[in-house]
Amino acid sequence: MISRSVDKATAGAAERFFRASKRLSAVGSLGLLALSCLFCGNARAQASLATTCQQVTVPVALTDGGPRAYSVFGNLCLPASGQANSVILTVHGGTYDHRYWDWPYIPQLYSFRNFMTSAGYAVFVYDRIGDGLSSHPVSSDITLSSNGYVAHELVQALRQGRINGYAFKHVVLAGHSVGSYTSWMEAGQYRDVDAVILTGITHKISSAASAAALQDFYPAQQDPAFQNSGLDAGYLTTRPGTRAAVFYYPATTDPTVVQLDEKSKQTMSATESTDISATGPGSAVSYSALINVPILVVNGQNDFLFCGDGGTDCSSSASLQSAERPYYSASPSVTAVVVPASGHDINLEVTAPLWYGASLQWLLSTARIAP
Repeated sequence: MISRSVDKATAGAAERFFRASKRLSAVGSLGLLALSCLFCGNARAQASLATTCQQVTVPVALTDGGPRAYSVFGNLCLPASGQANSVILTVHGGTYDHRYWDWPYIPQLYSFRNFMTSAGYAVFVYDRIGDGLSSHPVSSDITLSSNGYVAHELVQALRQGRINGYAFKHVVLAGHSVGSYTSWMEAGQYRDVDAVILTGITHKISSAASAAALQDFYPAQQDPAFQNSGLDAGYLTTRPGTRAAVFYYPATTDPTVVQLDEKSKQTMSATESTDISATGPGSAVSYSALINVPILVVNGQNDFLFCGDGGTDCSSSASLQSAERPYYSASPSVTAVVVPASGHDINLEVTAPLWYGASLQWLLSTARIAP
């Protein structure tokens, strides 16, 4: 029985999770863990309600020494106490904005930001350059390198108290998909964060991902959502109706989430897409080997982009650990977690609390970073 204190929308999502977990033996006892994280009592609910998020605009440059002619929009969210020693800087993936980490629909289930501020951490969610309310320069200026440099500027601003006067002792970098490539660039090149969480990424991309990139992405200016935006042809987005197949696992997906995802979709640049496949010096892959802090790698077991058709073996956390550990030679520890019955967008599946709880445990016990 679900508590009557839980709102109807959350209860509906939980019921869908129950049905999915019964069909999928791989979920097993982890399904109960997810629900225990979701319905963890009035204390966390009250803390969540008391969380304060402050909208900010941060001036940034795209390159070292370049003009600070661009701006990043973000929300700095503090726990109920209004104080935290540690902040998690989240970096969203391609065709998303900051809402991927702070999903407005049933935040008790889908918002990583909500979960972590309820646990006592500060969280900074922002729109990458080219997305949401941040600056939209010429698309060719939006590269993984410029993404990494902007993230570096934000790390420094959070440490130095230049965002609303809050100076944080610890900064944890959390990326998803293109945001994880960005995290490779930032953490490996600048070495100024205390821990790194990488989701929706492995070092091997499935052949299906390459095919999907060719078939499902097209110039955003051709999409009804962006036809009057003035974006140049180098801004890409997904074709209407393709996101469910690429980003989600049907058995644990709420159709309402996919509908909202389609309505709020953003872009990525063609240069970012090209950079993802680069392997030489200065590439994101090359910097992943230089990250010198604890790393948590989390993937959905059914991630279409990285875990099938020649991609990484995501059948278990152990197989993911074995596949990814050799690539992070400078890191003192690499922990891998596979979220069962989940696709690429692990924040937006009803299994999301599984990895939220795992990441909190990792922060406290392995990375040893308290709120």
